[in-house]
Amino acid sequence: DFTQELPLPHLRADSGSKISYDFQFAIVDIYGQIVRSDSNSQAIMLSPNTKLTLEYGTRIAERGVFNFEGAQLTAKPGEKFAILFETSPKGASKTLSLEISVTFNRCKRGEILTPSLSCSQCGRTAETIAD
Repeated sequence: DFTQELPLPHLRADSGSKISYDFQFAIVDIYGQIVRSDSNSQAIMLSPNTKLTLEYGTRIAERGVFNFEGAQLTAKPGEKFAILFETSPKGASKTLSLEISVTFNRCKRGEILTPSLSCSQCGRTAETIAD
């Protein structure tokens, strides 16, 4: 089984910034125990939506635990996406996956959307448009 060690909330993130939540997932056996002997399995963090840019790669289990720290997500502010974590642990007959959702914060008053899809403070001569 593929499980999380910590409860996963619905995440909110600023586009283009490093997310402030570090993901830690474990491979567990049928008794709910972490498979500490697994230091070979790989897990990947991905998104099925092409409008979300996800800068992260594959992680190798360390004593049955995958650590995903400081991933960078880029998408248009206000959008909501799913992020998948997938693994095929050694000895498993199928690919296991876990899905969480992330909503990107809208730009705040006094910010503008940049070409890199992040929000930036307006300059002294820039104008903003209210929602």
